[in-house]
Amino acid sequence: SGINAEYMVSSGINAEYIGDSVEMATAARSIVCCVVPTKAGPLYRLVGGLDFKGQGTKHELAGLDPVVLCDTATITGAGNPPFGLHPHYGMIAVTTVLEGSFMDGDNINPPDGHLTESGGIYAVSAGRGVCHEEKTATEGNHKAIQTIFKIPEDKKDLLPELVKVRSSDLPELKMEGGSVKVLVGRMGQLESPAKLEALPRVVMLIVKVGSRGRIDVPLDVDLEHGFAYVLSGKCRRGRR
Repeated sequence: SGINAEYMVSSGINAEYIGDSVEMATAARSIVCCVVPTKAGPLYRLVGGLDFKGQGTKHELAGLDPVVLCDTATITGAGNPPFGLHPHYGMIAVTTVLEGSFMDGDNINPPDGHLTESGGIYAVSAGRGVCHEEKTATEGNHKAIQTIFKIPEDKKDLLPELVKVRSSDLPELKMEGGSVKVLVGRMGQLESPAKLEALPRVVMLIVKVGSRGRIDVPLDVDLEHGFAYVLSGKCRRGRR
């Protein structure tokens, strides 16, 4: 298609914005390292080390506070993976569907038949505890990225929240050379409707750049670090 796409997650300190004044930083951040995803069955681990059982995949990028895990997977067939309801505590899981569709369920709400389709977001803030499940809704290929954030200590006792947002409801900034869609969090005056009370200061983006194009992502200055994953095409970041 000639379009390069990146999945970006950036985080930083808590900051206050006064009135309508917003500081933006378009200067390139320093690239600290480049890593290759670690394969584990159908998953490719982008960020994270061992899981909560002390097992899992050891990976070069063990964590990127407040990101503790980030995996991408391509799954074939309906009703997969067959995990069923499973518990979470003190963390936020955000699933971004890239292809296909996923159904979901939890121990709080009655079934609603909701499907998270390509470009949509399903976010679970576990707070003091919740059980949920996600699985593919139809036959064929399905692809998604799941990013897990730790909840700040002073917010771990909040009630759980579950948020579902369609791709068409996510704000998008059209720029010369491409576009930036805000999946979770805020960037400048753009804020995702996927709001969670326990969410730390983060922003998740899908960045699309035209063939041989260039785009300066206008990240807020309080976002200190993050990571980017190339979804399609080839991209040059900074001098790399």
